Amino acid sequence: MRGYIQIGRKTILVFFFILLILLPSSMQSLADPLEDSEDKKSERKFHPFHQYIEIQYDPSILNQTLDIHKSINLPIKITYWTDMRDNLLWFMKTFGWMIRNKLLFGKGFPQQYINLSITDKPDWADVGILQPSIPADIPTVDTSKKITFPPSGVFSLISSIIISPLEEAPSKPYSIGVRVRCQDMGLLGEAVFEKKITFRPRFLPKIQIKPDETVKMVLPHEAVNFKITVTNYANKKIRIQPELKNLPDRWKPTINPSFMDINASINGSFYSGSFYFSVFAPYDFGWHDATQTFKINFTATSFPIDNNSITGGPYQITLTVNNYGFALPGFEYLGVIA
Repeated sequence: MRGYIQIGRKTILVFFFILLILLPSSMQSLADPLEDSEDKKSERKFHPFHQYIEIQYDPSILNQTLDIHKSINLPIKITYWTDMRDNLLWFMKTFGWMIRNKLLFGKGFPQQYINLSITDKPDWADVGILQPSIPADIPTVDTSKKITFPPSGVFSLISSIIISPLEEAPSKPYSIGVRVRCQDMGLLGEAVFEKKITFRPRFLPKIQIKPDETVKMVLPHEAVNFKITVTNYANKKIRIQPELKNLPDRWKPTINPSFMDINASINGSFYSGSFYFSVFAPYDFGWHDATQTFKINFTATSFPIDNNSITGGPYQITLTVNNYGFALPGFEYLGVIA
């Protein structure tokens, strides 16, 4: 007597999916029994479906230069979806839902984590993400509707990037990367997406003005020269321009050159330039105790020189001449002007 075993269509489909999941990894394990790293395990898995991620943000927030030591909040919208159909193993949704989840996602209670990180982070700015790891439900494609790309069933969330330039930040455009990653899960392959975000720190006109001396002795009808060294501690190439205003004409004051362009620092090395201020003592200077002071203003303008340039200053120094060489209040001058 011959017996027959009836195997239902649903049962056959279940076994087919189990074999589909287990067979590739089993064969690979036999081929490479010693390779058990996480990367190798991920490569051995069978991933017929894909995960997709997209990042959007409002670029107008970064149209303006960023203030030094001031944080800016840049909201980013993250959209996450998959191409897995919702009707896979549909007959198991009611009674065998946990087994179905295990077959499709590798877990009885699947939940994905969207991990965010910053690439190309500069050492002259604090850059961070408010919530670097965000839990997300796994969306599937609604087959009852017309399938589009991206599909109607997507998972959206809002995160924020905080950017705060430090004092040594260069005033030029710089791009960081925002990388989003979802690990592989069951039949879903890993997804990695990166978007570049460009910003520019504000110009910080920081200079140092250092005369070789602040007080010099002079005799009647004698020329006196002061060497004034200006160092660029700003975060951009600048033009230094001296101003001689309200100085006594009979001393014939001059300063050369009329302006000077000084490059920004490179690898911590700061560039300098020198001006030479000259006066010519009148004949009647020196018959009695006499002094004369000269106030010189300097401005620092960012490059390129155009209508959008930013000018810092004026920064003022005081130089003194006397006819006996005695020291005056206002001894040696050395200052960092910001």
